[in-house]
Amino acid sequence: MVDWTDPSAVNAFLGGLVKDCERVVELALKHDCAIDEVSLLKKVIDQDIERQDDGSTKIRQGVAKDRTVSVHDPEMRHGHKSSGKGYNGHKAHVAVDTESGVITAVEVTSPGEADGSQVGALIEQTKKNTQAPVELALGDTAYSSATAVNQATDAKVELVAKMPSPPAGRFAPGAFRVSEDLRTAICPAGHESFTIHRNKDSLFHVWRVKTCSSCPVRSQCTSGEHKTLAVAPNFHDRRRRERHVRSEDGRTLLRQRVKAEHAIGRLKNLGAGVARCFGRAKTKVEWMWYAAVANLSLAWAPQEEPAAG
Repeated sequence: MVDWTDPSAVNAFLGGLVKDCERVVELALKHDCAIDEVSLLKKVIDQDIERQDDGSTKIRQGVAKDRTVSVHDPEMRHGHKSSGKGYNGHKAHVAVDTESGVITAVEVTSPGEADGSQVGALIEQTKKNTQAPVELALGDTAYSSATAVNQATDAKVELVAKMPSPPAGRFAPGAFRVSEDLRTAICPAGHESFTIHRNKDSLFHVWRVKTCSSCPVRSQCTSGEHKTLAVAPNFHDRRRRERHVRSEDGRTLLRQRVKAEHAIGRLKNLGAGVARCFGRAKTKVEWMWYAAVANLSLAWAPQEEPAAG
């Protein structure tokens, strides 16, 4: 029996378990069998066990990058629906025709893969499945990234997506006047940055501590000693897209996304929120079945006769 309230007893039990696993790995490699299972076992040990200098072991604190969370479905990963709500599984992406509400494409990826990385794949699937051109795509904030925009541009599709809002009470990047060459930046109070740092492709404009400390709108600008503004190469393009989506025409256009929300709701009502298969490929097939049923239900709905009464 293990006294789970005694850390030393728990670590001793863990050490014995790890040694048993290592013997299994050694024997399997010696006889050249169960290679996939051995690789999975080694990964689980490495990601979850921390070895001490004295040879003992303990449970590793924190979460390893790209951690395998299930030995039954090694492709499952940790994901987050929001900052306070997590899950283990896969992430599904769907495209929906905003006129009919028909689901036109489905992709399933790791939860850690950004939504914007699937724009190109969803557009190509939609073209293939509908045999119709795609000229405009709408998306939520997750599809406002440079990756999403670049993939849409490569597919010759205009992408209109909601843009992130600044923290409440703070100036948005659009409140700063930035020159076309990105080398000059003036804050909302009229002060020009005094130095520039480069990090990869972006420029970071920095204002003097003395200037910011006496600025009457400092609380709307920064919580630190001074302001730093990141200016990426697509800075002006993002500002243009922000102005568009916040205009009356842009808001009207994005309201059409409600058809996508309704389609996702139909999928969840059918049970798509819980995977019943192991592996990403099978889970994608499962979601394609759900999408087919949701589309057929949508097609049949107008033909249903009204109930008598």
